[in-house]
Amino acid sequence: VAVTNAQSIEVTDTFTTVVTGGTTGTANINGTVGPPIHGHTVTIEGAQLDAEIGVELTLSGGTHTHSLTLTMQQVIDIAAGSKVMEPSSETNVHTHTVTFN
Repeated sequence: VAVTNAQSIEVTDTFTTVVTGGTTGTANINGTVGPPIHGHTVTIEGAQLDAEIGVELTLSGGTHTHSLTLTMQQVIDIAAGSKVMEPSSETNVHTHTVTFN
């Protein structure tokens, strides 16, 4: 269970868990969007990294968007700090290679 910005939480049933303090959880990771460069950005969120399942992300910014599909193994590799490169979908007769880490 990931807890974000918790000051104190108590769960009671057959056990009790108390969490105190500041922020916990995995940080978001921004991808580097390769050429042609015209304003796209993409981020995989910490919760997506923690879930360790495949995801579809959107390259936003600019006058159009692209999608980026990452497999479960790629998400696990990104979370572990490994370099992952994957091409985006084609829009307006071009793609982008996105690099994480």
